[in-house]
Formats: sequence, structure tokens, C-alpha cells
Amino acid sequence: GHKLVLEGKKSQPGSKKIWVWVFATPNAAYYHVDMTRSQKAIKTALAFREEDKPPPISVTDAYSAYLNMFETKQFCWAHLLRDSKEVEDTCFAGKVLHDRLSDMFQRIKALQKKLREKNEGCSEKAYNKALREINEIAEARSCENVKKIQNHLRRRVDQYITCLRQPQIPKIGRASCRERV
Repeated sequence: GHKLVLEGKKSQPGSKKIWVWVFATPNAAYYHVDMTRSQKAIKTALAFREEDKPPPISVTDAYSAYLNMFETKQFCWAHLLRDSKEVEDTCFAGKVLHDRLSDMFQRIKALQKKLREKNEGCSEKAYNKALREINEIAEARSCENVKKIQNHLRRRVDQYITCLRQPQIPKIGRASCRERV
């Protein structure tokens, strides 16, 4: 989201928050500006989509409005790493969580790069190994500071490694994501 300043300063009445949606295909990008971050905004933007095309793949944060909109989802690692970074200094378990997630992200990003070069999804063995490792992170003993992140990860683990099965998903390590971490 971005603040749209209609008059005066951001903090003054009259300023509004807008959402810039980006929908991309291999050949084009479509930008949609909306005043909401809702399912209606997604449906409006996807209205142009041709029915005979493959279903869209969502690359997004885990905002609840998106969860049931798309069959195939890839959640943004930048959000997960940002949240783990926030608890890194609160306790030892927070540091361990952030370090393990950062390492996992780097390995998935490297594997995804290789898969994109070959234009194929990963083997069942490699996918299950990544799934197992992320589940181990989510199940590790921890303190209250990191349980919220672990619970989220446990419920959504598949959506963080969709890119391993879907090579057409944009790189998960884009500069914009790294800047947010």
C-alpha cells in the first residue's frame, strides 16, 4: 500500500491509503490501483483474464483476503523473514528461528534458480526434504516470542515452497523482497 496525499501532509485528513496491485505474465504486467486491499479488488483486476488460460498463481503475503482466492499460492518469504527478524533479539529461540529461516530461504532460492534454468519442477525427494526441514523449524522448541511465527509456518508450510514445483513463479529473492527484510 501507498499513502496517496490528496491535500496537505500524510498525517492530515484528506490523505488516503491506496493499494497498487501488480499482475504479471511472461509477456506483460498489469497494474491496478485500488482504494482497498480486498477480494473485490482482485476480482476487478482479474476480470480481463481469458478463461482458457491456466489458473493464476498468487505470489503474496498471507493476508486472509487472499487465502481462498487462488488455488496455487506462493507466500512471500520477505514477510516471514521480516517477522522472524523482529523476534531475533528478544530471545535465543528468536535468533535460532531467524538464522534457520534465513538459511532455508537462501537454499530454496538457489534451488529455484536451478529449476527455472531447466524450466522444470523439483523432484519429489527434494520437495519432501524442503518440506521436512521447514516443518522441523516450525516444530522446534521455542519460547512464546516465536510461537506465533512457528504456528503460521506450520499451517502454511506448503505455500512457502510452491516455487519448487512451479518454475514459472517469479524469483522469490527479488530485490524488493530483500530490501524489506
